[in-house]
Amino acid sequence: MSVSITPTLLTSFFVHLAADVVSIAIVAYLIYFRRHSRRDLLMVYTTLNIGLFLAMTVIDLQETAMGVGFGLFAILSIVRLRSEEFSNSELGYIFVSLIIALINALGITDATPGPLDGLFILVLNLTAILAVYIMDHPRLLRQVGRQQIILDT
Repeated sequence: MSVSITPTLLTSFFVHLAADVVSIAIVAYLIYFRRHSRRDLLMVYTTLNIGLFLAMTVIDLQETAMGVGFGLFAILSIVRLRSEEFSNSELGYIFVSLIIALINALGITDATPGPLDGLFILVLNLTAILAVYIMDHPRLLRQVGRQQIILDT
């Protein structure tokens, strides 16, 4: 059984999408890109976030079992990018981009969300953003050096 698309549902979707886009833009661009200057990972974080947000929205709209959600995470854990290894901090950013998508995708189909629901989503987003901002702040921990070596064969 699927949920019928109504103006209220569309409004809820766009509000949640806006919260998601703003949050991932803050994490990926304002925090990550300005500190690490890696445009390739900026794209990874944002597309992974938006893709997961859309997938979770479809799962929520179709009222599927939780097993489908766990299957989604199993697929994500199997998929491995072989182009390069990610550092632990880069994996942290990937994890936060996934979490932000999950936070914002849940509850889109609620018929009558209350004002506290929106406040709670805002608090969850701010918590994720502040955690990344603080834990990756250059004044908190020494900057870890990174050097790329390309071997010609």
